[in-house]
Amino acid sequence: MSAPEWTSSWHVARKYSSLASLGGTNETKYLAFYLTNNTNKTTASAWLYWTGNQNSYAMQLPETGETGWVFVDISKSGKTVSEIIDFGIGFNFSSSDPYTGSVIVYEIALVDSVPKLLESVNPAPHVMLDNFTYVDEEAFEANWTQRTNGANLNPGANMNLDVDNNAMILDMAAPTWTGSWHLARKYSSLASLGGSAETKYLAMYVTNDLNKRFGSIWVYWDGGGYKGTAVPLPRTGESGWIYIDVTAASSGKTVSQITDFALGFEYSSSKPYTGSITVHAIVLVADPEYLPHIDLEPGEVAPVNAAPVVSISDTGLAALSGMMLEAGQDLTSLEATLLSQITITDAEDGEITPLASMIDYKGLNLSSPEMGSYSIEVKTVDSESLESNVLVIPISIVSVFEDFEEFTDDADFKANWSRIETFRVAGGSWGTTAATLTTVGENNVLEFTYGPSTNGIKFDVTKAELDTLGAEYIGIYVKTSAEITGSSRFQAFHYVRGTYIELTCYGDFDYVDEGTYFYVKVADLPTDLTHISLMINLASDNTGTMTMDNIVIK
Repeated sequence: MSAPEWTSSWHVARKYSSLASLGGTNETKYLAFYLTNNTNKTTASAWLYWTGNQNSYAMQLPETGETGWVFVDISKSGKTVSEIIDFGIGFNFSSSDPYTGSVIVYEIALVDSVPKLLESVNPAPHVMLDNFTYVDEEAFEANWTQRTNGANLNPGANMNLDVDNNAMILDMAAPTWTGSWHLARKYSSLASLGGSAETKYLAMYVTNDLNKRFGSIWVYWDGGGYKGTAVPLPRTGESGWIYIDVTAASSGKTVSQITDFALGFEYSSSKPYTGSITVHAIVLVADPEYLPHIDLEPGEVAPVNAAPVVSISDTGLAALSGMMLEAGQDLTSLEATLLSQITITDAEDGEITPLASMIDYKGLNLSSPEMGSYSIEVKTVDSESLESNVLVIPISIVSVFEDFEEFTDDADFKANWSRIETFRVAGGSWGTTAATLTTVGENNVLEFTYGPSTNGIKFDVTKAELDTLGAEYIGIYVKTSAEITGSSRFQAFHYVRGTYIELTCYGDFDYVDEGTYFYVKVADLPTDLTHISLMINLASDNTGTMTMDNIVIK
């Protein structure tokens, strides 16, 4: 890249030979360069030329001093391989930030898949332990054992071979699994299957059709030792790799000391697993970064480019659901909050920064919001224009029905709130002493010393007045001082004078320490409604301080 020869425009190494003359066919997809990057930058361009025109296509180089493949998808040119008459690799001049150093190109290849590039020059070591190509169920169960409730079951009713798709399916169906762990276990040492110290990552390619996103990979070693390591699963309905570092997961044991291994799930009576998980392949690999490039089946390769994933954490959703977003108030600051809670990851591009242009507000006007429920959408594309999933975030724009701010203290509130009925804590008797109006900062809230069973408020309201206000839902803000455990639920009752009926009961929820709103549907209320109660119904051992505030409608 040295001056003075290069002082403007492009610096290109060009080969005046057509791709077809070098063996390319229309099945060829990628033009690739195996090189060492000794420049001060990590970008370059592939140039493709055809009759009467040409164009450049950006490529990401290895880090300075490192070696690897860079490539371009020939179809980006809109031309077939047979139309490309010559090609090159080039660098665009910049007077303010010039290139320095050099690039060493060792090999140029035409291939139909990126994994074939990785295999052509020093591929990362890996060993296929099992891709489930057994001839039938009997052959499969000779190699695998279902272990449930601490006992081996062979044959196991909940562990089967999908012979048509070369996969193992582990089902979570009752009544077989009633306690302890449910595992698919292979009683073969990693060494006997070809493992070595170099291939220390044990990985499984799975499709998650469960109701949860976590499981465990177990390893066992001589002397009766064993350990399970929790692994995150792909999203429900999606496929992907899960893996562990065998040495780290076995308290320092080597691959040669591992006698058998398993995929397992821990039983929970309150939140049981449902559905099934499918295992397509199990490998040992030297580096987990190589996993996306392993052939899963003969003649079939893993996707070259995975779609970006847009997500928001449970904590992020809780933070949004606990916000007071009032109709008619300027909410333009909400956009920054939304963007701060969203995460976008891409296997090839890494972290993608969320932008305002990725949000579709679906009719919500932030500068002048109208009361209602909105389902805003967030989506994007990666560097190859592959679309992400669509993340849907529910947003409630409310009007305040009661915020308790007009009262000077608890006595004033209980003497003068026209809607007051009673309060309840820990399933005890209804009464006015169970809650206290307290000022927190500049905000009046109701505080309860909560316990197991029902905790909440009962107040006067009629369906007619809610209908007049245009309300489709009525709800209340709830926050607890500690994480909620066990099977706990939101619960509501409607009353017609002395007669009451449960209106709704939903959950389970694990915590509301961020604060959240929960709602009941106005259409479900009786026409002669006199009051309603809004409560949380807690499992045993839950105690602390509950805050209720802001009765709202939307």
